Amino acid sequence: QQKLVASNYTSAQQADTARATVAQYEALVAQDQAQVDNARTQLGYTAITAPMDGLAGIRLVDQGNIVHAGDATGIVVITQIQPVSVVFTLPQQELPAVARAMAAGPVTVLALAQDVGGARALDTGTLAALDNQVDATTGTIKLKATFPNAQRRLWPGGFVRVRLQSRVAAAAVTVPPSAIQRGPRGPYVFTIADGLAKRVPVVTGYEDATASIVTEGLKGGEQVVTDGASRLSDGSKVVVARPDGAAPPQGPAQGPERANAPGTRRPQPPPQ
Repeated sequence: QQKLVASNYTSAQQADTARATVAQYEALVAQDQAQVDNARTQLGYTAITAPMDGLAGIRLVDQGNIVHAGDATGIVVITQIQPVSVVFTLPQQELPAVARAMAAGPVTVLALAQDVGGARALDTGTLAALDNQVDATTGTIKLKATFPNAQRRLWPGGFVRVRLQSRVAAAAVTVPPSAIQRGPRGPYVFTIADGLAKRVPVVTGYEDATASIVTEGLKGGEQVVTDGASRLSDGSKVVVARPDGAAPPQGPAQGPERANAPGTRRPQPPPQ
C-alpha cells in the first residue's frame, strides 16, 4: 500500500488502514508471546535452582508437607565448602607481625588437624581479612583465611589448628627448646667442648614446640646440652650420652656429669 500510494494508484486512507491492520497483528503476536513467557515463568516455579555451588544438608521438609512462600526455615540448607573460610583469633601482640606480613604480600596459612601432635596439614590457604579492631574483653584480634579445600578435608563448623606464616628466618641457628635455660641474667645454654661444659648467654627469637631460634650467642655447629643441665656448672666435666639411648659408662662417685648434647642446627624454622 505504501508503494501504491506513492504512485497515486491508491488512496492515503487505504494505506493508513493497512498500516493500522499490521500494527494490530503485531500487537496480537506480542500478546501471544507474553502469554508464552508467563507460562514459562509459572513452569519455572516448579524447579528450585541453588544460588551457589555447595553441599545440601538434611532436608527440612518431607514429601507431603505443606510449605508456604513465607516459611522462614526453607526446605534445605546449602553450605559452600569449596572454597571454605576459617575464622580464628590471635593475641593482639601478634598484630604488628601479621600487618607487616600482609603488607609484604599474600600470607600463607596452614590448617592442621586436631589429632595427637597436631602436625598433619589438612589444607594450605591464604589470609583473606584482618578485623579492624581488637576485642577489648579478650585482647585478641580476629582473622579470616580462605582455603580451596579441594580434598574436602575441612568441614563447616569443625575445629582446626591454624598456623600462620608471618615471616621466614633464613639460615637461622636453632636449638631444641629443652636446651634453653632461664636464669636471673636471662636465657643461656650449656655448650660442650673438649668434655667441658661452658655456660653461654644467648638471645632467643621465635620459639615453638620443635625449635628455638638463637639470634645471638651461638654461631652454629656447637654441641648443646638438652638433658641434665640442672646438674652442670661452668667448667663441669661432661660425658655425652650415646644417641642410641644406651647408658654411658659409669664413672666414679664424684666423676663427671652426664648430659645429652645434640648439636645446633641451621634449618629454616617452622613458620610462625
